[in-house]
Amino acid sequence: MKIVMGRVRRRILRGVSEKDQELIHNIAERAVKFSLDTGGNYTRLHAVMDIASAHLRGPLQLSELLMADDFHFAREISGISTHMDMSLYPGKFTNGFRPYYTAK
Repeated sequence: MKIVMGRVRRRILRGVSEKDQELIHNIAERAVKFSLDTGGNYTRLHAVMDIASAHLRGPLQLSELLMADDFHFAREISGISTHMDMSLYPGKFTNGFRPYYTAK
């Protein structure tokens, strides 16, 4: 199972620098922890997929997102996960959603 997950993660993160991959993983960990603390069930795989897709579409200001206060972090992750259409990878945003932490 670990080998399969490694292959999946490599595909998800194709085209993302190693530095950004580390930030994406850290953001995903924080998102999953926040979800579990609030009764949610957001998985690490879904978090990585959503954040990586948003970054490939964006790019996102990953460092700023990781350091955001809880309110802004939760709002951004919730918006990304809610409005990301993952029928194809990388996903695309629906309903005109645009992440606040998109690089300017």
